[in-house]
Amino acid sequence: MNGRLHTSNFQGALLTLAGCVAVLLYFYSPVVFHPNDYLFSIHGDGVKNYFSVVSYVSRQDWSWNLEGMNAPFGESIFYTDGQPFLAWILKGLVGIAPGTELYLVGILNTLMLLSMLAGPLLSYRILRNLGTSTVLSVTTAMGIMMMQPQLFRLEGHYALSYCWAIPLVIWLMLQMFRSEIRPWKWALVAGLVNMILFLLHAYLGAVAVAFQLVFWLLSVRQTANNGTGRIRKAGVWGLSSVLVPLIAFPTIIALADQHSNRPNDPYGYFEYYADFDTVLLPHHAPLRTLVDLFLPEFTQTWEGWCYLGMGLMLGAGILLFWAWKSGIRQIPGRLKRASGDEYVMRNMMIAAVVLLFVSFALPFRWGMQSALDYFPWLKQFRAIGRFSWPFFYAFALCIPWLLSTFIEQSRHKAKWVTALPYVIFAMMIVEGYAPHRQVSEHITRATNAFDPHQMSETWKEVCSDIDPSRYAATFSIPYFYIGTEDLFDKKATDKTYYTAMILSYQLKLPLMNAYLTRTSIDEAGSMWKMMYSGIVDESIQGMLQKPLLVLRTPGELDSNEALFLSRCTSIYTSTELELYEFWLDPDHNP
Repeated sequence: MNGRLHTSNFQGALLTLAGCVAVLLYFYSPVVFHPNDYLFSIHGDGVKNYFSVVSYVSRQDWSWNLEGMNAPFGESIFYTDGQPFLAWILKGLVGIAPGTELYLVGILNTLMLLSMLAGPLLSYRILRNLGTSTVLSVTTAMGIMMMQPQLFRLEGHYALSYCWAIPLVIWLMLQMFRSEIRPWKWALVAGLVNMILFLLHAYLGAVAVAFQLVFWLLSVRQTANNGTGRIRKAGVWGLSSVLVPLIAFPTIIALADQHSNRPNDPYGYFEYYADFDTVLLPHHAPLRTLVDLFLPEFTQTWEGWCYLGMGLMLGAGILLFWAWKSGIRQIPGRLKRASGDEYVMRNMMIAAVVLLFVSFALPFRWGMQSALDYFPWLKQFRAIGRFSWPFFYAFALCIPWLLSTFIEQSRHKAKWVTALPYVIFAMMIVEGYAPHRQVSEHITRATNAFDPHQMSETWKEVCSDIDPSRYAATFSIPYFYIGTEDLFDKKATDKTYYTAMILSYQLKLPLMNAYLTRTSIDEAGSMWKMMYSGIVDESIQGMLQKPLLVLRTPGELDSNEALFLSRCTSIYTSTELELYEFWLDPDHNP
């Protein structure tokens, strides 16, 4: 029996892997075979999130500061979307094999694609551990790959695209709960995973940890009432696996941060939330066409996209009908008496629902906006809609797990139920096709200009003619500085961000502009005064013993930018860009 079960598990995992590989090859074959040839995005966040990693990894020192931007101050790596945990590994790899620096973008791209294999395999493993049939486990796991809400993060928020994260913490929660003797071993693993998630992206860690925190609080409270010692022990260890990283991560940030006076009131909490429509209504064809037909003015918040799909909702509808036919009055009592896997799945769904309503920005959207000021830590999560993701995974695992029992009990009464896994899978494939097609087209539009071999001839000419040792830093005009919540912020075009970061990386010259998050107000003010008042603080004067290499990209200049540029000396002109020198000492400038 165990041998047959093991063989079935292996065959199901192999089938899941084969199906997911087929999906990857169908949609993403250019990147699969040539991962170093593409930048998934050259827009603001997209190019910056590549730049943050490759710029940090390419430097010789091991400081906690990213020196490639916001010169001369730099920025803490924890505020750059620079995936610190991964950046440290890549830095070590480049130290051992320097030639791998040319393939950093390819490594990042490969890890994002491999994530789309790891997530479904973990989902399959969870479902099989719960006793779900092999067929339903395989089809659901592949359907999750097609519908997972983190897919769109491939277009810019790379660390948030790791769709293995939430299935992994669910699997660890299940293992810790089931462990009869040593749940502390699983707690150590879970704590380490949670810390790694925080060190990949603060949101990834926060979403995973918040989900587990609610789950284990429910477990400890409920088991304390019924006196189940083993389960209570698992709950206590589960809380430790959450609380230790929850304390350790902000402590590390505080100790490592060399910058002060950061903005503490970020914009976006009441803009970037999820809602019932982002969970229940489609955002892509073919069903989006029907929505547009009946609701022509309807729009959704992109940050809130966490669409469950008609397949899973059909399964939920069938289960509700089955419950009604079986006696719906029995359900509350059964849920209250739940034990074993039922207990785990019940608490997991409750925790997911709690976070879903958090992602709705509730109750603060109900005329209680001012009350949010009493929760300053919550305001830091401006894109609160991301906290809806655990609901997708919990729902996508819970529905097939329950359907497996329904199918087993009903197959002799109604033959159609045996086709149910395939119907749900087909619906998930159909609805997932358009999003994957869109993303696959978007992420293959731009070549990898961080690789010197793939630069245009103009860029190669610039990099060969310019001696970077002559300059203190690069400075982009039109001027841009993003990170102080509009206090000292100045935006430019995506073309300007892209050109400035590529030039900075290729010449290994730090960039005085910034495209960051919650940047020091004092540092931003110093840059603003230099640009718009002609006053150069002592903190900046020290680095200007050499001239600045000023980059001029297409775009309209305001009067201050035009005045600044008039004080510079032209050294290179092409259709793509212009380069100037700027000396702080006016005797060097025209």
